[in-house]
Amino acid sequence: MKDYTFEELHNGALDNIPSTSGVYFVLVPDNFVLRVKEDTDGFKLTSKGEPSTFDVEKLSRKLLHYGKSLPYRSNVVYIGKAKDLHRRIEQYVGYRYNIPNLFPHDGGRAIWQLENNEKLIVRIQECKEDEDCRDLEHKLLCEYKNKHASYPFANWKS
Repeated sequence: MKDYTFEELHNGALDNIPSTSGVYFVLVPDNFVLRVKEDTDGFKLTSKGEPSTFDVEKLSRKLLHYGKSLPYRSNVVYIGKAKDLHRRIEQYVGYRYNIPNLFPHDGGRAIWQLENNEKLIVRIQECKEDEDCRDLEHKLLCEYKNKHASYPFANWKS
C-alpha cells in the first residue's frame, strides 16, 4: 500500500483506502520540522463541543522532551485504529479540512496544530482475518511506549 499525505488524501487519494479493519499511522516526512502552532487547522470544537486546540506549551513540551527528556526520535506522531479504514481516514481528513456532515474524529487532533500538517503522511496496515484492530493498536502503542518511554505525539493513552 502506498503512503499518502493528508493533502493527497483530501484531493482524491482517499478512494485508494480500503474499507477493511486495521491501524493507521501518521508519520513525519524526511526533513520535516515539527513546530506547534497556536491554533488548529481543523474544526474549532470537538464532537463533544469542547475547544479542539491544545495548550501550546503542553504540545511543545511533548515535542521537545519526548518521554523521559529524550529528544524526539521517531517519525510516528499518531497511531489509530479503525474497523473501516476508509471511513476513519475520511473522518480524519474531514476534521482537518473542516468538511461538514462528517462525524468528526477527535482522536489524534493534536497534529492539526503542527505547521504544514497537510504534508504529514498516512500509512495503513490492514488487520489479518483473525486479528482485532483494537488489540493491534494496543500492541503497537505498548511497543512504541516501551521503546520511546512515551506514546506518540498525538496519542494521549492507549
